[in-house]
This record gives sequence, C-alpha cells and structure tokens, in this order.
Amino acid sequence: MVFALMSCFHAPMVESSFSIMQETINNRKSSILIENFSAIQTVKYELKSNKKTALEYIERKDPHKTPVNTALCKNMRAAYRRYAEHKESKKKENDSKLETLGIQKPTTVTLSSKTKNKLQAFKRAQADLAGP
Repeated sequence: MVFALMSCFHAPMVESSFSIMQETINNRKSSILIENFSAIQTVKYELKSNKKTALEYIERKDPHKTPVNTALCKNMRAAYRRYAEHKESKKKENDSKLETLGIQKPTTVTLSSKTKNKLQAFKRAQADLAGP
C-alpha cells in the first residue's frame, strides 16, 4: 500500500490538470458531470498547448469560401444531443421520485413585464442606497 502511494505519478501535466480543474469547478458549477469536466479539460489543455484562443483555433481564413469543419459541427450537435438526453432523463427521474413520494411538482410563477420592471427599479434603488 505504501509503495503504491509512493509511486504515484506527479508531473507537470498532472499538476496542470488540477490547476485547470480549479478554474473549471467553482461554487456555481460544483455539480458538473465528470464527462463534461473531462471535455472542458481536454479543450482547455489543447488550446493552452497550442497557445491559441478558441477563436484562433477554429478560425477560417475566408468565412465565405473556406469549408466548415464538419467533424466539429457533428461533435457539437452530438454533445448537445447527449446533454439534452441527460437533462430529460434527470427530469423524468425527479418527476418519478416526486410521484413516488406523493409530492406535487412545484409550479413556476411568471411575472408580468410591469412587475419585472418594478422589481428592477427597486433593485437599482437599493443598489444606489448601498453605494460603492
């Protein structure tokens, strides 16, 4: 056991993956799926290793004449489809749990545009009173 712990691999790539993880996972994104984190980490690492921004990486010389990267488009569509399927399965799972427990689904309350404007004005007034 001790030997296994002592032989644990530590290299710049491993350390950089933890650094990237801290940039990706924060209080707002603490429930990110492992698959999504892996995809984000792969993209960030690829961009950093090529020393390019995302726009530089997918840039086309002439947008009207240069062909679109079809593999990239297919991957983006597949990623969204998997996301939508996962989201739908989670929704169905939550609905079935609520039904099993005999709990009514929470209803969404929509505000009229007039009420939204009043709320925004109130928040601005509060911010003005609070000051910098």
